[in-house]
Amino acid sequence: MLPSRCASVLRGVLCRHAGTFITPSSLHSSLSLAEKEGGKENIRILDVRSPEQYSTAHIPTAANCHEIFTYLTTSDEPGVKKLVDTFTDSFQRAGINGEIGERVVTYENSLDSLYGASCRGMCLLQLLGHQNVSVLEGGLDRWIAEGYPTSTDSDEVQRGSFKAKWSPNHVWADMHEVAEAIREQNAVLLDVRDIEEWTGESSSPYGVSFTPQKGRLPGSVHILWRDFMEKRSDGSCHFKAPEVIREMCAQKGIRPEQNVIVYCFKGARASNTLLALKEAGFKNIKNYFGSWNEWSRHPELEIDSRLLN
Repeated sequence: MLPSRCASVLRGVLCRHAGTFITPSSLHSSLSLAEKEGGKENIRILDVRSPEQYSTAHIPTAANCHEIFTYLTTSDEPGVKKLVDTFTDSFQRAGINGEIGERVVTYENSLDSLYGASCRGMCLLQLLGHQNVSVLEGGLDRWIAEGYPTSTDSDEVQRGSFKAKWSPNHVWADMHEVAEAIREQNAVLLDVRDIEEWTGESSSPYGVSFTPQKGRLPGSVHILWRDFMEKRSDGSCHFKAPEVIREMCAQKGIRPEQNVIVYCFKGARASNTLLALKEAGFKNIKNYFGSWNEWSRHPELEIDSRLLN
């Protein structure tokens, strides 16, 4: 067992220096170490899956926060206010305090299992000012495959004191910025939706006519969000190697130094792709969180409504 002082230092390092991903072994070690030190106050785990999935099996101490996946937002001022209010409450109910040394870990079953919801959770926390957040690499599937415990208990979580600090600059693109990108051609618009949405056969994953218009943003290019990922020999899903992702983008005319705005239907798949591109060395990437759900409901906005083959 580590001496108390060394254990405290190691715990501080684990909590302060969050990378994009944390492995199941590192998370388990961090939780075990925190428990030995007398509490788990520096690590919060968010399970973004449905309540039904959560009740079947989840990582011990995890709080369920399914609205990370389900919530639909708009990028105008009322939409931003509602987003901030909604997730301030959600993150407080999940026991998050938002302190500098507090690390938050999000997970789903696998990186490709819930339209990138764990990545959306990371982006939402960063938007609301909490930067110390990671996604569980390989998700719950890998956690279980590596032999770590799960729970069916719904432990009562003490409400946290999280206070949002709206921080949109590094992640957020709103409807006006997208319109400017179309007009000025000063950013690549990357559509990562499923094929039937890109071609104009369907408006959304929720149904063919869930929104009033089908199509795509004018001048956008398409790469399917799932194509940035691959299955490894153990069955777990991960992003492809950075050089492979850069080559995929190069084939579509996208270079790492360009401004890129990623969109999908509600910002979940776009969040997944945003992390993939960041891992591959792209620096100037934003997520249009309102995405097609917002854009297609504004008849005054230009769309490319051609039905593609």
